[in-house]
Amino acid sequence: MRRHAVLVSMALFAVFAVWARAQQPQSGQAPVFRATIDLVHLDVSVLDKDRRPVRDLKPSDFTITEDGSNQPIVAFSAVDVPKNPPKPAIWSGRAAADVQSNEGMDDPQGRLFVLLMDDAMLPPVASSLDTARSVAKKFLDRITPNDRVAVVFSATGRNQGFTSDRARLVAAIDSLKVGHASHLMGWDTARDPKTIITIPNREDPTLTSFLNSPEIPGPVGDPDMGFRSASMETLQQVASTLISAPERRKALIYISPGMGLDKLSASIPVINAKDKLMTFKDSHRQLLGEMLDLFKRMQRANVTIYSIDPCGAGGLEHYVQSAASTLPALSIGQLEADDPALLNPQNRTQYNGGTFDWLNPGNVVPSPDQLAKHVSILTRDFLEEVANNTGGRAIVNTNAFDEGLDDIFAENSSYYLLGYQQPTGQKPGSQHRITVKVNRPDVFIRTRSGYAVPEPPKPPKAGKPVVPVSPLDTAIVGAVPTAAFPMRLAAAPFMVPGQKNPTITLALGLTQPPVTARTTYKVDVQVNAYSTEGKARLVGHRDTATAILVPGKSRPRYELLTAIALPPGRYELRISAHRPQDNVEGSLYADVEVPDFTAPLAVSGVVVDVVPTGAVAPINAFDRFLPVVPTSNREFRQGEDVSVFLRVYQGGKGSTQPVEVKTKIVDELDAPITEGRDTLYGNQFNVGGRAADYRFPLPTKRLAPGPYLLTLDVSLDKHAVTRTVQFTVIK
Repeated sequence: MRRHAVLVSMALFAVFAVWARAQQPQSGQAPVFRATIDLVHLDVSVLDKDRRPVRDLKPSDFTITEDGSNQPIVAFSAVDVPKNPPKPAIWSGRAAADVQSNEGMDDPQGRLFVLLMDDAMLPPVASSLDTARSVAKKFLDRITPNDRVAVVFSATGRNQGFTSDRARLVAAIDSLKVGHASHLMGWDTARDPKTIITIPNREDPTLTSFLNSPEIPGPVGDPDMGFRSASMETLQQVASTLISAPERRKALIYISPGMGLDKLSASIPVINAKDKLMTFKDSHRQLLGEMLDLFKRMQRANVTIYSIDPCGAGGLEHYVQSAASTLPALSIGQLEADDPALLNPQNRTQYNGGTFDWLNPGNVVPSPDQLAKHVSILTRDFLEEVANNTGGRAIVNTNAFDEGLDDIFAENSSYYLLGYQQPTGQKPGSQHRITVKVNRPDVFIRTRSGYAVPEPPKPPKAGKPVVPVSPLDTAIVGAVPTAAFPMRLAAAPFMVPGQKNPTITLALGLTQPPVTARTTYKVDVQVNAYSTEGKARLVGHRDTATAILVPGKSRPRYELLTAIALPPGRYELRISAHRPQDNVEGSLYADVEVPDFTAPLAVSGVVVDVVPTGAVAPINAFDRFLPVVPTSNREFRQGEDVSVFLRVYQGGKGSTQPVEVKTKIVDELDAPITEGRDTLYGNQFNVGGRAADYRFPLPTKRLAPGPYLLTLDVSLDKHAVTRTVQFTVIK
């Protein structure tokens, strides 16, 4: 059954298996606590009795002990998330940015949230599906520009790594499908009693008699065992990812009806039981043990779980009772049985506050309403327990979710960053307990409870040389990218004649601090690509750029142009950059989707071209197949010469047909600014075969300062493809 759980939860690795793979020995392992940094960092939330943040505390208000010994505070910062962050453009939830960046990733005001959509445990009910999507989107409405959110599924769905791009997050949420779990505790596998205890009447074939049966058949399996395991395994994977993340506010938003883990029945011993009964109990016992371990790990890393039941008030109980009432195995009381014992209400259930062994029902049959009540109690208790044991809160048995979401953000709106010197002489692998106290009455303190000193790397096998770990590898092993070296990326797939796989042009914008004298920097860059299953598709693509910086007031920016080749599909790119001169490294994680260019209609990625071209190396990188020089810049001055370029492809072997391109620019309020329509005629599809180029000049001269969205709708008969560009005009 554990194998089943792994298979069910495979979609989880679309987000997090990349992190695990990046920690394989050849890339170096990210320790639980970085030994190269001799400060132990803590993020500390201090809440009053109403769970509201306590602000304006000083270092002297805190006391930190490690293993019972006081530790002087040597680093302190109070973090307050802005109450009224700037509202995003109305179209931000539907149009993904074509440029992705690591800028702001190290801002302590930015919190890390994981939205876990527990579709393994969601019941197959449309209302629960709709509510789960709605709650997740309401959560997004409350994040700030500095927050990063990941969307993860326990069964199926389009997982999304940490990002602030609302459109990507909304697309992931919308991919949630109807749930899988029945929540019937295996009674949906019980056989129909009529097929077990009925015999034909020989005197009158039209009549049916009931044979006395010493045992009413109960569940022969539990289809939810695998789904519960998948849900728990997903929780564990999310915990591992958040534990590895930087010291900042981290929370897991667990949208789930919960797991029906029966502690009481699992603790009742079974004597001379059938194998299936031991399997039921063993499954519950194992998951209960894993749950306790999960609590310890979450507490150790200060990861808070906020559980939200999308079934609403009485929703799961109503569903279970409705589903259970259709099961023949639970309708035994409706049969005219020869055995009066089967009609005895005392035999319907012996449950009177917990004495009935639900995991070993024997010949006792619960009624649908009793089963529904029991399941709803178990699942609600689970959601409350995971929240209470990690310092969070449970939003259960309610259809009013807004107040609960407001409370989540309120109590995570203020916290403190503290640091103390790591004591010397600690042994590798040793565990250390941390306690934080505040000299205020009636406060609740939430911080991590300990850390582990990393084990030293294993020595190489005899005869094998020690291979030093590259800074380019260490920069991409974390759950989130590092922003010490600010980067932004514009990736655009094209089909290049003579190439087996599409070519993805990469315009990597790099930003450095100002210099006081003319300075030459060497920059090493590496690109890795992973599939949605977390499998490495490209590892170690490297380039080196040389940047000559001159003194100036602004931070120097320049572009590195390179290209990789990947087959059609969706990928996560992990890009790292390292400046050897001052030993600074950073990373950027970006999503890219490579279209199938053999389709009847396909469109390349968008390339933005600015004249005159800025600092680019090498400027002729794509001259062989592109008439433009890409830039990752999307901020333009009024009157600047800017154009948007894409290439349209027609698959097949027939004659090429006219293709229509509609363009539209709207402002941040979604008000239309300009609209247009162009036609690419069949004879224009002569670029490298069956492709045509399209260029759209941005009317920057007549656009007021502010953010805009350009939409390009490309259509051919019943086929349509949309590309968007978010850009900003400045004075």
